[in-house]
Amino acid sequence: MPKSKSKKKEDIIWKINCDNPTPLAFYRFVKPTHHNHADRKYRNTLNLALVSNPKNRKLTEIRKKFDDGDYKQDWEIWMQEKRAVQVHRSIQETNSIIVGDKCEVGEDQDKEQSQINSDVVNYERSRKDNDVAVASKKKE
Repeated sequence: MPKSKSKKKEDIIWKINCDNPTPLAFYRFVKPTHHNHADRKYRNTLNLALVSNPKNRKLTEIRKKFDDGDYKQDWEIWMQEKRAVQVHRSIQETNSIIVGDKCEVGEDQDKEQSQINSDVVNYERSRKDNDVAVASKKKE
C-alpha cells in the first residue's frame, strides 16, 4: 500500500478511536504546517471516518461543529503551542551551547593559569640564578 494511503488510513483509524477527535487534537497528531491543507485533510479524514462508521454520534457532532466554524480558534491554538515548543527547544540549545562554552572557557582558563604558574616559577628560578651569578661575581 502506498505511503499516503497507509497514512490516510492511520488518520481515519485515529479519528474513529480518539476520545476527542477535534481539529486541535488532529493537528497535534499530524503536526501540519499550513492551515488550508490541514483543514482539508481534517475534513477529508472526518468524511472518510463517517463513511466507515456513519452511526458514530461523536464524529457527527464534531462534523456539524466543524462546518459551523466552532473550531476556527483551534489553528491559532496549535500555532501557539508549536511556537512555544520551538522557543523551548531554542532555549535548550542555547543553554547547552552556553554550558559547553563555559566548559571550554574553563579548560582554556586552566591552561592559561598553568602557563602563568609556569612563567612565574621560571621567572623566580631565573632571578635566583641571576642573584647567584651576581653574588658569585661579587665574591671574585
